[in-house]
Amino acid sequence: MQTPVAATPTAGTPDDADASPARSIVLCAVPGAGETQVSDLLRRCGAGDVHPYFDLDRVAPALLAEWEIDHLDQYIAALHRHRSTTDGVFGLLLRWHDIRRLLARVMGPRQSTPRRVLDVIEVIAPEPTFVRLRRTERAQHVLALRAWQERSTRSGDDQRPPPPTDPERLTALVDATEAVWTQWFDAVGIAPVEVVYEELIDDPAAQDALVARLGLTPPSGADGGPAPMPVAGDAAGA
Repeated sequence: MQTPVAATPTAGTPDDADASPARSIVLCAVPGAGETQVSDLLRRCGAGDVHPYFDLDRVAPALLAEWEIDHLDQYIAALHRHRSTTDGVFGLLLRWHDIRRLLARVMGPRQSTPRRVLDVIEVIAPEPTFVRLRRTERAQHVLALRAWQERSTRSGDDQRPPPPTDPERLTALVDATEAVWTQWFDAVGIAPVEVVYEELIDDPAAQDALVARLGLTPPSGADGGPAPMPVAGDAAGA
């Protein structure tokens, strides 16, 4: 993705104004927290494809090539146009390292403040409702994170140093990233919708409560009840 002309992304051109979503669901998670399963639940309930669109190694390059565009403003406008629901909902899976890399590319050496981070997110995801996903079983989180890192290393930028693989360092990485999210939400004065993966995965009532809180529509299972979420295995959920 080339650096856009503007230092900070704008909302697109006037021709794209009618494509801007009415609201956004932003799922914030450390990789391995079960975000694949929760993203799928939200998608089935009308939040659109809650996807890591700013994964600059895999997702963004593929979509840029598909849409034959190369600037950030064009990419955001295309996401709004092609990935919002007919009800005007845009879903985004946001990982801290993705937004950090995006800001480094957009803003260069200038220091990004918490407010600037929020400004960029609000251009990407208008009228956002933030959902913060966490996983309390750290050992399972670390296993899933390691699997995610292995996949990312195989398909991503080989110029970057290999990620840590030992459990202690991965646990420290999860803890540090969770702390960054906490500090950022506190700094910008946002209280996200808090979701604990283990409390959600086996509890249809909790799933329905989350969906209702987000103003979405619960999916129906074969018996007319809520369709269960798939359970993440040790290497899933990333």
